[in-house]
Amino acid sequence: MIVRYANHTSLAAVSDSSLAIVLRRSPRGLPEESDFAMVEQPLGEAGDVLVAVEWLAMDPYLRVQLAGRHLAPPIKEGEVIPGQGVGRVVASRLPERFPVGSWVVGALGWRERGWLFADAILPFRFPEEVPLPARLGALGMPGLTAWAGLNKAGLRAGEVLLISAASGTVGLVAAQLGKARGAWVVGISSAAKLEALSAFGFDALLARDHPDFRIRLGEALPSGFDVYFDNVGGSVLDAALDHLRRGARVILCGMIAQYNSDERPAGPNLGRVIAARASLHGLVVYDHLGEHEAFLAEVLPLWRSGQLRVPEQIHRGLEQAPRAFCALMRGEVLGRALVEVAGHA
Repeated sequence: MIVRYANHTSLAAVSDSSLAIVLRRSPRGLPEESDFAMVEQPLGEAGDVLVAVEWLAMDPYLRVQLAGRHLAPPIKEGEVIPGQGVGRVVASRLPERFPVGSWVVGALGWRERGWLFADAILPFRFPEEVPLPARLGALGMPGLTAWAGLNKAGLRAGEVLLISAASGTVGLVAAQLGKARGAWVVGISSAAKLEALSAFGFDALLARDHPDFRIRLGEALPSGFDVYFDNVGGSVLDAALDHLRRGARVILCGMIAQYNSDERPAGPNLGRVIAARASLHGLVVYDHLGEHEAFLAEVLPLWRSGQLRVPEQIHRGLEQAPRAFCALMRGEVLGRALVEVAGHA
């Protein structure tokens, strides 16, 4: 096995091997590029489908998995980073389910090619007009997450929808779907991203890093909110819970405020939830994968008309995956961070 650091230019893979990004050491705090390494490793023969990975998506939950706090098994040093991606089947032992040439999505891993078992991937059926990056963004798992969360909350026209991490793909899709359903939408992000976010139809935007954030949140929500789509947790969730309307619904989707921490922060005062007769709903997108066709039926027309847009920050080349992931975890990405595996840096 030839070890090469992840930010170096890759070499062409031989037919019986593949370049991959593995965990070099477990991150402490914010991940660094040096926590990862590029290796050339044999393909092996275990699996049902050999997939050539075309695109990889950078997702914050991977940081939780690296820390051993995710639903999926922790990533051990030397293992391939199991990121979500889309790829084409190049060999198949299950040709009826996964014919050669078909597209699949799943935890394909940060690599050029690999054998995967059938239970780890899904067929990826989209209209030909939908480009591959959109299938990993607005019309893929992040979009499905936003759609499922709003459905779970039962968002109705005329209600106030509050969204944290509004600059991420999930937050942007939730905001635009909320507007399409007739809600008043308030977004929370960093001050550096508010100007860019103003183009996406938010009725109000707040900087979580402003010293008067709590005061400004109250000013933006004089009567509170009906639905809070939380992607952050921590102090932002704590501040939001001060503004629950009676019967409010809170969707707990992500806790990015604590992803880079080795210790869990003290929790919010949930007594306010009881006083407001509010509901907290945990959201795991894997429970909604079977609803993808219903999701597309609603969001595909919005995407076609331009009412649903998500910026894409594209990195070219597998070796750029660690850099893209670290930038994401530093909060530097607006929209979806993607890696075109076969692209050139």
